[in-house]
Amino acid sequence: MPRPKYTVIREHREELDQLAAYLRSFDRLSPQLHVRGLADPRGDAALNLALSRKRCIAVVDYLKKKGVRPEVITMEEKGATKVNVEDSAALRESRRVEFTLKETQAMSV
Repeated sequence: MPRPKYTVIREHREELDQLAAYLRSFDRLSPQLHVRGLADPRGDAALNLALSRKRCIAVVDYLKKKGVRPEVITMEEKGATKVNVEDSAALRESRRVEFTLKETQAMSV
């Protein structure tokens, strides 16, 4: 994501659409999706944390519009990552949203 943007850019929509389709393919025991937003280390810590949150919300909103049930999504804003501020590629890479899928286990009673 560009700095200080928090919109879902066109080049990532196909990947998010595939993730949404995968999560919609489950009836009841859908995997849990954890979304984590990050920012580059430039700027104020509070601003970076807020930016990370807005990035998470943008992605979660996109997935919900694609039919993903909100109860399968959790999110976490991490703020700034630790990278060399002289390395423009590392700065670009640090402005991102990460996903973790956790399979849901069925319980017998």
